[in-house]
Amino acid sequence: MEYRCVVWDPIHNHQMEKLEKVQQKFIRHMRYRNSCRNIIMNRQQGYEYTGCNLLASRRKYLTLCFGANLINGLLDVPDLIELLDFVVPNTSLRVPRVLSIPRAKSGFSTRAPLYRISSTINEYAAMMELYSVSNNAVKCAARKLVLV
Repeated sequence: MEYRCVVWDPIHNHQMEKLEKVQQKFIRHMRYRNSCRNIIMNRQQGYEYTGCNLLASRRKYLTLCFGANLINGLLDVPDLIELLDFVVPNTSLRVPRVLSIPRAKSGFSTRAPLYRISSTINEYAAMMELYSVSNNAVKCAARKLVLV
C-alpha cells in the first residue's frame, strides 16, 4: 500500500493542500481526544505531538524507498526496470548520478512517476548506500535523510 503514493501523487498545489488539511484535521482530532485542546500549537508542534510528518516529505521518503528497492531487485517489476536509464559513473562528476533523467517538456511531465523516482534517487545517491542492501537498511537510511 505504501508504494501507491509513488504513482498517485498530487500534481497541483491545491490538491496537496487538500491532503494536508485532512492530516491537520486528524491532528486536531487527536489533540481533542487526548485532552490537549486548550494547548495552543502551531502546525509544526502538532506534527511533532502526533509523530506525523508532512505528507510531501513522506511521499518523497516512499519514492526513495521504492526506487532503491527497484534498483536492488527487491521488487520484481522487469518492465519498469527496463524503463530506467542507468548512468555509467564518471569520475569527474562531483555529485554522482545513478539514473539519467529524461528531459521534461513541461512542468506536468516532471510529476510523472518515472521522472520523480529518477530525480529522487539522484538527489540522495551520494548520501546513502543504494546497492546490495536490504529493504530495512534502505528504509532506515531514507528515514534519516528525508524524515528529519
